[in-house]
Amino acid sequence: MKKLYELLKLPNKHDGDFGIEVECEGENLAVPPVDLWRTVDDGSLRGAFPHGRAEWVLSAPMKLQQAEKAISDLRAWQDANNAKMNFSFRTSVHVHMNVQHLTLDQYLNVVYTYLLLENVLVRYCGPERIGNRFCLRTQDAEGITEMLQDLFRNGIPALRRINMEQAKYASINLAATNSYGSLEFRAMQGNLEVAYIHTWLRALHNLRTFAMKYKNPQAIHDAFVRNEPSRFMQEVLQDTYQFFSYEDEVNDMRQAFSITLDLPYAYVNEDQRARERQAEILRQEEELRKRYEHEAMRLQQQMERAIENVRNNNGDAEMPMNRQVWRVAEGLNPARVVFDDLVAQPAPLRAVMAAPRIRPVNPRENFPA
Repeated sequence: MKKLYELLKLPNKHDGDFGIEVECEGENLAVPPVDLWRTVDDGSLRGAFPHGRAEWVLSAPMKLQQAEKAISDLRAWQDANNAKMNFSFRTSVHVHMNVQHLTLDQYLNVVYTYLLLENVLVRYCGPERIGNRFCLRTQDAEGITEMLQDLFRNGIPALRRINMEQAKYASINLAATNSYGSLEFRAMQGNLEVAYIHTWLRALHNLRTFAMKYKNPQAIHDAFVRNEPSRFMQEVLQDTYQFFSYEDEVNDMRQAFSITLDLPYAYVNEDQRARERQAEILRQEEELRKRYEHEAMRLQQQMERAIENVRNNNGDAEMPMNRQVWRVAEGLNPARVVFDDLVAQPAPLRAVMAAPRIRPVNPRENFPA
């Protein structure tokens, strides 16, 4: 089965697991080595670039262990230079997780699993991130639900329709898949606490691993229903579960389950989509065939009436004819006339070619001597 990088024709294929963006304000911020981090400006932050404000972006996608080390090195670099980091409400940490090598069904599994745990995961990222307009949960914006239903129902065509303006400020940014082949997780608050970010990376990694084990979103839905929500959460998060667990986690997961309940039922697998596409092609071809037969028969009848008029008037009267009838009168097959007119329009050509043949008409053979 084709992978997303093939289906979306992504120009750059990467093997790394994560890309990371850390936004920071402060004083005496250090510029890290360019082979590990790129330092870019972000106009939404306060201060003077690059020592008063900066966004540090991983130079390339990295495997989990490499990404963890890169975070540790970035913190060590700032500490060594006595940087005074201020992570205001304007800052955040964005994590891109590679999904290029997933099939469409695996990709939908990851999205659906995240949504089931969305309240739990966003809560871990900081209380001020709950309901934050820069990382909206599904329950915070109705438009997100509509976009997701379209995705689960229509697959790749719907994924291509998702644009950055539509999805950028969701806690899980689906538009990043078209641009980078990733899912962008925007919920994490601004910080450079090494263990805190490491846990976030491992949780997302575990979530992807869990989701890839299942056939499709319907199977994940069934797994959630069969288990207690806390047990399901443990299976997803594995060794990071303890860092995300809290007293009201069950109610929050049940709420998320209720909000996203339509998604596994909207899901259509690739085989079914192919059958539906084929059925639509056949429907269009049948519609064209009927139109073709109707037009050809109409021309045949017009030609016969024209011949009868000539007979009745002993060839003296003139019979007004439209362009198509005149072409038939010149000896062309009515089927050829209809064919010439129809192929000039966008239509499945093989339906035209498969139309029934009509006996050529030569009006001169029917004229009275």
